[in-house]
Amino acid sequence: MDFSEKNVTKKLRNYHSIMDSESTSQSNVPQDQPVITGSIDLPPYFPLNQSLVKDFERCARLQTKVDQTIKESINNILSQTQEYLKFLLDDENLTNMDFDSKFFSYNLATLEELLKSQHESGIWKKSVEESKIKIRLQQRQEVELNLESLEYYQNQVDDVHFGDLVKKEYEEYRDIHNQETSLQTVLATNDAYKYLKNVTFILQNPQHPLPEEAEDDELEVAGGKISLKDPLSLNYFHTPLVSKKCGHIFEEDTITDYLSNHNKCPVDGCGAVLTRNDLKPDDIMTLRVKVYLLQNKTKRPQANVDRL
Repeated sequence: MDFSEKNVTKKLRNYHSIMDSESTSQSNVPQDQPVITGSIDLPPYFPLNQSLVKDFERCARLQTKVDQTIKESINNILSQTQEYLKFLLDDENLTNMDFDSKFFSYNLATLEELLKSQHESGIWKKSVEESKIKIRLQQRQEVELNLESLEYYQNQVDDVHFGDLVKKEYEEYRDIHNQETSLQTVLATNDAYKYLKNVTFILQNPQHPLPEEAEDDELEVAGGKISLKDPLSLNYFHTPLVSKKCGHIFEEDTITDYLSNHNKCPVDGCGAVLTRNDLKPDDIMTLRVKVYLLQNKTKRPQANVDRL
């Protein structure tokens, strides 16, 4: 501790200031108002001060900023992932060592935590709104805590405290909300999460069906593995396009030539009516082929190598 002359003098001044303040405060008490001596036990329940209620409502409004921060973080994760993936797919001189699977795994785990926070934040916001309504109603029915109402509140043993009310509302709303929309449901239906999860999976298993595709009877597989070759040319995909109507995948050049003379899907038994506008780029298949060829050091026929 600091016992220097300067510090001791400062503490003595503070002490005398406090004593003078208490003396002045006692001298200002009206003569007809009783002076309380000793201690008073607080009742088991007492109403929340109005200023604290306002503070609580202001804090609840801050949740909007939290939500915005979570949303921005999610967008940053997706932007970083897409930029890095585009770099990998566009790099013609890529080697197997350039695929940083840990980057995707880390981003996937981070995205899952952010979606979890977003999910819980939504529950908290709804429960707080319910709490605010009940607190306002309760306040209108209660009298202010003072000496006259002290005995009344000492008998209110069954009333719910502010903190307990907020907690109770949160837990009840959480249980109801999770029954309707669980976190697993949120993850399973979030396109960004599914995409990043699929990318992470493909980096390790380029020929395996995605978990949600495993039970798809229409999936074109051979020996439990997905075909990485165009069904028309039988060459590895380079610029694959997927049909938005039937989900079949084709090489851009071959399907374009085919549709110049036909208007149906060329896969046997499909028969879906197709036009060029029904096809879109398939980044997942592009990634599958690139990872597979790198992992297996497979060389395609020279015609296809030139196109890479």
